[in-house]
Amino acid sequence: MKEKKLHDLEEKVKQEMAVQGEEIVEEYYLLREQLQKLKRVFTDTMNQPIYCLPFLQPGRLVRVTEGKNEWGWGVVVNFQVSAHRMNTHTTARGWREMTTVLMWALQSTEKGGSR
Repeated sequence: MKEKKLHDLEEKVKQEMAVQGEEIVEEYYLLREQLQKLKRVFTDTMNQPIYCLPFLQPGRLVRVTEGKNEWGWGVVVNFQVSAHRMNTHTTARGWREMTTVLMWALQSTEKGGSR
């Protein structure tokens, strides 16, 4: 008896909470997800050394990010490519790029604090 009441109540809630144009909302959601995925692919491709190295010139403005951390904007001061043994910081081609960037930073007022 209670199970039937529960089932009836679930059906009533489903009917009352029905979203008009649910298919359109679902399609929009899937398109947004696909757009986010394509943005990540585009950014990853654009940040590959073969594409970004020609643009790393002194005076160029760059936005510095590390994973989800955003450090802000800076100015490229120097750029070097050096041959190194393969390690975690070298590219598949066997060299390492090092970019010196000048950035604005606030002095920390707390001991061990950030910024």
